[in-house]
Amino acid sequence: MAGCGFWREVLTVQTSTQTVDAFGQAQLAWLNVGTVRGMVTSSQSEVMDDRGSAIRTNLDIETAWSPIINTRSRLVLNGTAYNVLSLVDPDSGRKKRLRVTAAEVTP
Repeated sequence: MAGCGFWREVLTVQTSTQTVDAFGQAQLAWLNVGTVRGMVTSSQSEVMDDRGSAIRTNLDIETAWSPIINTRSRLVLNGTAYNVLSLVDPDSGRKKRLRVTAAEVTP
């Protein structure tokens, strides 16, 4: 368990919302809902999709518990967006910390 002094990175939390484009069609947009501080460690893995192989960056983040982060959220760190894959409360429901796993959004 790292103390809050290690939470040096500032992450922007975004949630999805739908807007209407010029043709009247629903368009997915992301709305900033807040910021959190966290300790970030990254790992890279090779993934295969229909466009071939690519390197994907995953983040493991430890942060203070926050109700604005959920599995439908997206985190932005240094201009790069990451989709939240999982959330774990390591303190057995005491709502003190969160361990977040997030995957880099690829275009």
